[in-house]
Amino acid sequence: MWICSKCGENVEDDFEVCWSCGSNKEGTPNPEFIPEREGVMGDQAYQTQQAAMREENLVTVATFGNAPEAHMVRSRLEAEGIHAFVMDDLAATTWGFVTSMDGVQLQVPEKDAARARAVMASIHRTLAPETEEEKDNAEEHIQADRNAIRTDREEKEQP
Repeated sequence: MWICSKCGENVEDDFEVCWSCGSNKEGTPNPEFIPEREGVMGDQAYQTQQAAMREENLVTVATFGNAPEAHMVRSRLEAEGIHAFVMDDLAATTWGFVTSMDGVQLQVPEKDAARARAVMASIHRTLAPETEEEKDNAEEHIQADRNAIRTDREEKEQP
């Protein structure tokens, strides 16, 4: 084991750089090291981050008609270093359609909302409705999903 001279993390001998801050054994930082993507967090840093996350205000940045799509976009945001949370995904039925009025919501900390929207725009995803007209359109899509479920059930129930 060696102790990183920059952050004080205990690092296994097999590693040439600190997994917490990216510095080498001599304490020289790697300017290309991005801790959110490449680093392994130490216990103290993890506890600090968890405490900070409990205090963050989450905002909805997208609404989806099904849980799998929401989780795919969440994964993309996580890959970009943005913590994201899928809300109401358990409210979706086994057919993948949403049963709640609000759809499956993707939420991020308020401080990361603009960056999350930019990432989502790069993958051609419709953003969460912001105007009343956009909200009405989203509700129409959710209602269309519900109607499709009803139609499917009725067709299966007919002899």
